[in-house]
Amino acid sequence: MKRYSGFKLLIVDDHEDNLYTLRTLVQRHMDVEILEATSGRRALEIALASPDIDLIILDVQMPEMDGLEAARHICRKWPSEKRPRIIAMTGNALMGDRERCLDAGMDDYISKPVRIAEIQSTLEKWGPTKSRNSDTVFLARLRAAPVGTLLDERILDELRGIPPTDGVSMLDELVDLFLEGAPDRINKISQSVSEPAMMAFHAHSLKSMGLNLGARRVVDLAQRLEDLGRDGDVESVAPVLEELQVAYSQTRNRLLEIRGT
Repeated sequence: MKRYSGFKLLIVDDHEDNLYTLRTLVQRHMDVEILEATSGRRALEIALASPDIDLIILDVQMPEMDGLEAARHICRKWPSEKRPRIIAMTGNALMGDRERCLDAGMDDYISKPVRIAEIQSTLEKWGPTKSRNSDTVFLARLRAAPVGTLLDERILDELRGIPPTDGVSMLDELVDLFLEGAPDRINKISQSVSEPAMMAFHAHSLKSMGLNLGARRVVDLAQRLEDLGRDGDVESVAPVLEELQVAYSQTRNRLLEIRGT
């Protein structure tokens, strides 16, 4: 049975495939009204225009206005007892993230890939009960970066278990989205090596796409490229990029087998 009827949720992420994943997970399990935004600035506009929003799941790393800045603006606009609860979402899960998100006024923290159990737990904690406890218990669920195998079979199994919509499984839809979008991101990483900040942005985008499917090897290499870009270390990019291209090719072949095409 679906729960949380009458509850309004705003999901904010700059990647359409991440929005699709979160929206689908929520809609297939809960009766929740969903609003969406692809930037922190747009999220702020929606939040100001819709004061009845109960919860915001807000990606931390976005261009134009990131999640931290958007959270600060929202917290300045409303007193704590009236504003929507703000849940940080990021693919990094670094030790410093907890403090940065708390300082920005966020209430909780979930890391990608987001699973339905985490969403349900988050709604239980912050949603229907409208908890306004000033002693925030920050639920940082840090995941060790997986290495080794191409795909995380646990995530694939969970996706297989989600009921299909109109005869199409969520796993198949996510595979299609990944195979459609990942080559372009890899190409943009390669083209932007001379612009480390832009390279880091594209690597982060690729990592975010891979997390949804548990593409472990692609995620690991994308994270390494993101770190190199943020450090400005362009000299070390070439071998990692070559590894990424091989890993993507291997991952693509395995996903096509899973997809049955």
